[in-house]
Amino acid sequence: MADKKIYELDDGTLTTVRSQFIRQEFGKGKTRQEIVKMLKDFGDPVTYGIVASATQNMDNGTLQHRGRVYLEFENGEKVPRAEYIKDQIVNENRTVVDIAKELDIRYDLVDPIAQKIPRHVKKTGERVKLQLEDGTEIYRTEYIRKRHSEGATVREIADECACDYTTVYNTIRRKTK
Repeated sequence: MADKKIYELDDGTLTTVRSQFIRQEFGKGKTRQEIVKMLKDFGDPVTYGIVASATQNMDNGTLQHRGRVYLEFENGEKVPRAEYIKDQIVNENRTVVDIAKELDIRYDLVDPIAQKIPRHVKKTGERVKLQLEDGTEIYRTEYIRKRHSEGATVREIADECACDYTTVYNTIRRKTK
C-alpha cells in the first residue's frame, strides 16, 4: 500500500484529503495549471483533470462572473461579450467574421451566439455599397458578380469585400429574378 501524502492547510491542520488542499490553493487565486505544477514539485503527480474536478464550480477570483466573458471599453464600461455580439449583429448588421476579427477571437465562439438570434430579428435585405479605388460606389452584389465573371475565386472576392465566404458564394449562386 502506498504511503498517503499529508498536506498542510493554511490554518495549520494536516490532512490527507488532497482536494481540500487543492481548493485552498485555488481559492488563493492560483490557476489550476499552477496547482498541478506545485503538486508535482511536492512529489504528488496529478493531472489537470484531477485539479479541475476538485475545483469544479469554484471561482478563484480571476473570473468576473462564472462562465461569462466581459469586454471592457475605453470609457470603463463592462459589457458581457455575448450581449455585445448580439447587439452588433442585430443593430449594426455586422457579420460574424467581422466581429470575430474585431474581438480577436475564433469564429466558432461568435457563431453559436449568432445562431440563437431569430431570423426575423436580424436585419436583412440592406444593400451594402463598396467604394472602389477610383472613388465610385458599387453595390457589393454587383461587385461580387463582376469579379467572379473576371475569374476571381470566392475566397479572393470575400477577402476584397471583407465579408463571409458564404455571402460571396450565395451571391454568385443566387438566381436573378
